[in-house]
Amino acid sequence: MTDFKDLFSVQADDYAKYRPTYPAELFAYLKTLANPPLRVWDAGTGNGQAATELAKIFQEVIATDPSEKQIASATLAQNIRYLVEKAEAPTFSEKVNLITVAQAFHWLSHQEFAKACQRVAAPGCHLVVWSYAMTSVTPEVDRAVDPLYNGLLGPYWEKERKDVENGYKNISLPFEEIKVPMLPMKVSWSYDRFSGYLRTWSALQKYLKTHRVENLEPYFREIEKAWGKEPVRELSWPLNLRVWKI
Repeated sequence: MTDFKDLFSVQADDYAKYRPTYPAELFAYLKTLANPPLRVWDAGTGNGQAATELAKIFQEVIATDPSEKQIASATLAQNIRYLVEKAEAPTFSEKVNLITVAQAFHWLSHQEFAKACQRVAAPGCHLVVWSYAMTSVTPEVDRAVDPLYNGLLGPYWEKERKDVENGYKNISLPFEEIKVPMLPMKVSWSYDRFSGYLRTWSALQKYLKTHRVENLEPYFREIEKAWGKEPVRELSWPLNLRVWKI
């Protein structure tokens, strides 16, 4: 089992505030995979962003994450049970009808996690993982973001970031994979919301451990300049989705 890389506890509150929400179409699709929708395990739940939406569909949500601070920032609901633990070693004994991993699959030890899924899966259970990489705003904003993402922060991204960028295509599991629909992921944000999102990047937080925050400001000034005077712009991400039948 890999060691837990706690890259998000420091910015747990901002992560909950600035990260994009997932599209309603995704959860409508997830509902079709669990019949009946009794219990779902959301592994690597973070601040519970996916778990709170799953709670509207399933009778019970078991949401696990190894970060105490992320769980402390999670939105509570009567039918969500939050547990601080690794996805590779779940302690709950109940069987689940669906397993989800939202924007966290790249941090897991995949073969150990697959064994954990087999232990807790009810008959007919599916495993669904999804991720999003770089957002697109406008050509001008995208060009202004690139020197920050690939330039200054390039050496500070963990190697697992490549798995996100390629949509987890290089990861194999011992389950039957099924075809998935293409789903849109779009939001309308102000510049302040967008810049807050950029500052939640794990590479940026890693950079700040050894560098001054003032070093970032020239990059953000260029991004704000490219954003222009529009109060709100539409952002889109490619939502990468993979589904296996366990």
